[in-house]
Amino acid sequence: MSRRWLMAAVAAAILASVGWYFGSPAWTLKQMADAARARDAEKLSGYIDFPTLRDSTKAQLKAGMTAKLASGGSHGFEALGMMIGMTMVDGMIDGMLTPEGIGAMFAAQKRPAAGSPSAAKKPFGVDAHNREIVHDGLNRFRLHEKGKSGSGGDLIFERHGLSWKLARIEVPKDVFDEKK
Repeated sequence: MSRRWLMAAVAAAILASVGWYFGSPAWTLKQMADAARARDAEKLSGYIDFPTLRDSTKAQLKAGMTAKLASGGSHGFEALGMMIGMTMVDGMIDGMLTPEGIGAMFAAQKRPAAGSPSAAKKPFGVDAHNREIVHDGLNRFRLHEKGKSGSGGDLIFERHGLSWKLARIEVPKDVFDEKK
């Protein structure tokens, strides 16, 4: 009889693990969206690893600027502007990746009129809606825009204990493209 209980306990543990693996990312995203809509910065911050998020974003932007300068694609004032901009990246990212900025990505809202005080800027224009969860192993998942593979803008979450935290934004590849 005790062997049956042991087998049942093992089966229940396996089912709970599989349920957590597939269900907890969606639960985390729902909690983030709820906190964003309620403008609860403290609750939302609990789902974000701000030091890792900011450091990885700064590194991506600086690497992109350096590559653009090294490729010879920037000349004259554009190159000078990029060099000056590289010194400003840290402050810009620290000001952009805040609970309010991340909240703007997750809060479902109609587009407010341009310039209105309720028009929260979404970092890099990334919107957490119309996305799918893609598992990258046991310790990581990404929130990926449907139908836009490889274009950047993925939100990458890492496991922290039994919960998940936003740890990286894959900066969209078109950030350095010239606007036409």
